Amino acid sequence: MFKQKDNWDIKKHQVSCVIGFFCYLYKKKYNVDYVFVPKNPNPYSAKECRDTWAMLATFKGNAHEARKYIYWFFNKHLGSSTNITSFGYLNTPGIIRRYNIYVEKKKTFTRSSRLPKEYTEWCQEQVPDIFDKYELGTMNDLGALLSHVKTYSDEIDSESSEFRAVSHAVKMKLIQDDKLNIRG
Repeated sequence: MFKQKDNWDIKKHQVSCVIGFFCYLYKKKYNVDYVFVPKNPNPYSAKECRDTWAMLATFKGNAHEARKYIYWFFNKHLGSSTNITSFGYLNTPGIIRRYNIYVEKKKTFTRSSRLPKEYTEWCQEQVPDIFDKYELGTMNDLGALLSHVKTYSDEIDSESSEFRAVSHAVKMKLIQDDKLNIRG
């Protein structure tokens, strides 16, 4: 179920998706199946299901955010020598806080940050000729374009690809107060 993205949006499938994705990454990491030890004939009363509901509550019912967290947990957090033996380990508050800090830092741009895919795709569709004139791969490249537009603002038409690319960057909050929206 977890492999179909639409299932993550259906409330009745979210527990199965979260547990299925966890089991998939667990098997991939340790090359052994995660073992369930049922203590009740009702599979939804298992500890893993209760832990899943707790995780979903932590992420305000957003199963996609829980999926991203599980992916981060296995691919960025776990070291090669760490062995987890319980799904409940994922609900450790300190680990969830570390993930939240990671997500927040990821939202912050530096000069060397790649421009968001949404922005470059918009440019490719709306102002494709901009790539003939400028390199637009990083925030620093966008800064050079912004500097050009500010310097030659009297000579640049509001319908030019330069002006439109900068305007769209403002809409996406990549530029704020006539400056790149970067830290540092």
